[in-house]
Amino acid sequence: MPDIALASTSVNPDGLCCHNPSELKVRLGQEAMARLRRRWEDWMIIAEALDVGRTEVMRDLHTNQPKGRRYEKAMGEWLVANGFKDVDKGARCRLLECLRHREHIERWRALLTDNERFKLNHPDAVLRKWKAAIAIPDPNATPKPSPFAQLKDAHAQLIEENHRLQHRIEAADGDLWKPTDTAADIADVMVATLSPAKAERTAREILKRVKERKASGT
Repeated sequence: MPDIALASTSVNPDGLCCHNPSELKVRLGQEAMARLRRRWEDWMIIAEALDVGRTEVMRDLHTNQPKGRRYEKAMGEWLVANGFKDVDKGARCRLLECLRHREHIERWRALLTDNERFKLNHPDAVLRKWKAAIAIPDPNATPKPSPFAQLKDAHAQLIEENHRLQHRIEAADGDLWKPTDTAADIADVMVATLSPAKAERTAREILKRVKERKASGT
């Protein structure tokens, strides 16, 4: 009896045979796209379908680089034809990056609690948190100051600025400013010596008088 070459077949979750694994991945991806609440597993199914599309487009264009005007046009047509047009370029890149690192991401997800995994499904969030989890701290990096330290530093700078303005006033024999001072210098003195509300009212009065002076031509 002659040997019979058997075609490669796959069985989908419904128990139906599919002679083309790539077609099966695309169909499963389409089904995942139709689900309103997608789990991480659904996103990976969509990523596998997109990977099939990228491979097909690159093969048809005889290129090994998924970029360029011709590739983007052909990939866009594939997305529309296969029901993935809602996945924009940025989302595709992140999905395919998740797919490339899927094994490592799955190991990391296995260390999370059930509640954390339940909340963490979207590939954007998964990729960001996974990268943060595996990032190696730079031993030479300057430690980021705590919120309390930042507040303390801002307070010290404010005290120093007030002291500087006070010295300027004393050096001017009690005059808050001189005609030669810049507008910024005068504003600094006013803000430092007046309450915020009074400084704001003073600024309005100055503008009012300037307009009156312009109107009278003096």
